[in-house]
Amino acid sequence: SLLLLDEPTNHLDLDAVLWLERYITDQLPASSTLLTVSHDRGFLDETSTDLINLSDDGGLEAHRGGLAKLDAGAKARLAKRTKDYALQ
Repeated sequence: SLLLLDEPTNHLDLDAVLWLERYITDQLPASSTLLTVSHDRGFLDETSTDLINLSDDGGLEAHRGGLAKLDAGAKARLAKRTKDYALQ
């Protein structure tokens, strides 16, 4: 099954956000695909196993793991891009 969520936490109070996180992580069947568009970094980190990030240059970057893992690698990716650009 496929579940599409567009800014699902925008108008929810904390209790509702926590309920939604628990539902997604504990009750949604493992065979389900969840596509979420959100600016709520905490929600994304709690509910994501794979991320597709829209980069500043308009490209798409696929990452395994949650948002914390994506952030941890951001510095290394920026350094590589800077180095590649300097070598052009």
